[in-house]
Amino acid sequence: MRKGKEELGISGRNGERRMSQEKYQEVLLFDIPALFENGRVPQAILPDGIYSYDLRGYDSDPGWPYAVEEKVMVNHAGTILTTVPLNLSENGYLRLGEEMDFTDGMASVQEYQEKMKSRKLPDEIEKAENAIGRADEFLILDGQADRYAIYQIDEASKAKAYMFMCFEFLTSHGMSVDGADYQYIYGGRLSGQETLESLFERFNLRHPENYGGHSLSISDVVVVQRDKHTEAFYVDSIGYIQLPDFISQRKEYVEKLYKKQDLLVNE
Repeated sequence: MRKGKEELGISGRNGERRMSQEKYQEVLLFDIPALFENGRVPQAILPDGIYSYDLRGYDSDPGWPYAVEEKVMVNHAGTILTTVPLNLSENGYLRLGEEMDFTDGMASVQEYQEKMKSRKLPDEIEKAENAIGRADEFLILDGQADRYAIYQIDEASKAKAYMFMCFEFLTSHGMSVDGADYQYIYGGRLSGQETLESLFERFNLRHPENYGGHSLSISDVVVVQRDKHTEAFYVDSIGYIQLPDFISQRKEYVEKLYKKQDLLVNE
C-alpha cells in the first residue's frame, strides 16, 4: 500500500506536481473511467477537475469494497479519483455491487484527464446514474430522489410465456405479473419534464449509449419515482396498466439477492 502524501510531507504545488506524475490503477466505476489508489489521497493536492471518493470495506474483509462515500474513517478500502462527480444518494453513500472493474492499465492523473477530454460530461453522468441504479435498486424502489427504471422480462423465467403480449392476454390465460421475473435494464434521474410517453419515445428512437435492452415494448415495465412516490406501469398495446404489487415484489426479490451476495463475501 502506498503511503499518503501527508505522510510523505507533500503539500501544495509540490504535492500537485507529484500527484500528476504518479501512476494509479485504471478502473471502471459505475461504467465511467476512473483511477484507484489503495491509500488515502489528501484533498488539498487534488488538481482542478478531479473528484475524490473513499471506498468502504466489509467488517469481515476491510479490503473488499462495498460502498462509495465522500469520506471513510473505518474500513477504508481505497480511494477513487474521477473527473465525473458522483451524486451520492440521500443515504450519503452508494452501494458498489459489481460496478467496479480493474482494467489492468496504469495512468497518471494528467494522462487520465487528457483521456477524459473527449468525453461529454452529461453523457458520463447519465451512464453513472444508470449503473448506480443497477447496483442498488432500492434507490429506485424506495428512494427519495426522482428516478425512473426500465424492466424487461427475464427470458429464463416463467414470464417468457407472455413476453411482448398485451395485458389482456395475461388475464385471459390466468397469468399475472411478478417483479421477480423481470430484470433491471436501464434507469436514471427523472427530470421534471419527463413522462411515460417521453420515456417511451426516447427508448424507441434515441437509445442511450450503453442501453442493453430492446426498444421499449409491450410487457416491459416502467418504474417512476417522483416526489417520494413510486409506481410501476406495464407497457400495454395502448397506454399503460398500473401494477400495484410490482414494487413490493421487486423489493422482496432484491433484498434476498443482496443478502445472498453479502453472505458470499462474508463467508
